[in-house]
Amino acid sequence: MSRIKKYVRVLLVLLLSVIPGCGSPGERYSLRFEGRIRHYCIFQPELLDGGGPLPLVINLHGFSESAALEAYRSDMNAFAEKGYFIVCYPEGTGLRKAWNTDGRRRTDDFGFISALIDTLVANYYVDTSRIYLVGFSNGGQMALFVSAALSETIAGIAVAGAGLSQEQLECLNPERPVRLIAFHSRNDPASTYEGYKYRGVFYPSIYEIISTWARKCGCNPEPDTTVFEDDVLKIRWHNDSTGIDVVLWTTPDGKHTWPGGKGIPFPGGAKPSRKINSNELMWEFFNTP
Repeated sequence: MSRIKKYVRVLLVLLLSVIPGCGSPGERYSLRFEGRIRHYCIFQPELLDGGGPLPLVINLHGFSESAALEAYRSDMNAFAEKGYFIVCYPEGTGLRKAWNTDGRRRTDDFGFISALIDTLVANYYVDTSRIYLVGFSNGGQMALFVSAALSETIAGIAVAGAGLSQEQLECLNPERPVRLIAFHSRNDPASTYEGYKYRGVFYPSIYEIISTWARKCGCNPEPDTTVFEDDVLKIRWHNDSTGIDVVLWTTPDGKHTWPGGKGIPFPGGAKPSRKINSNELMWEFFNTP
């Protein structure tokens, strides 16, 4: 990416961070946590008369992005209306907003997301047995770490474009099994599918990351399903005792995006894969007993 394109991308991300309603993330709110004002957006479908409590999906943005950009990129609000669930888009910290997945920032994002869940449950009609964490890239990393720490609360996870370092992977220890569906592109330039080494830090392959989560959740060591169709690979691990699944969907295209989403609106931005739709597959996965 040229220097000019990088500047344009940063400018657009910053604009999306401050323009109210851009990307239609929903109503914007603030929460004071540890002396800091944190922000989040909420989208709630129109409540039906006589309807029960709604599932809650917390959608975490990627590095140097925002709630508005994640709402636009994932196109999840339209699907929340269709699937009838609440979606919340919290924001990380810093000028280039991010989640503290490596301990380098002076923020307790684990505590913030836990406090946010408590706030949402207190103020919305939430089905507490159906609280899900989803995330893109750095947000996907955060979703995995928070779900491991709050495994009694989180019913399922969906991530896209989320790689981990070997050290991060070794620290990922869910207290109880949590179902996971992951999406990744083979041509993702930001989180290389086959793994890589950067500045002396080793990042294992996406297959190793997802299979390790499956193993730590008690799934059978070998996948019970491997399907390759229309250049899309689906691999599933299963836990016979709990019935949970861990699934990895791999597309040949799409680069660093949510499959089936909108991508991001800047010149030269990657175009998401149209071979699968992550929202549809995620919600089907979460609704499978």
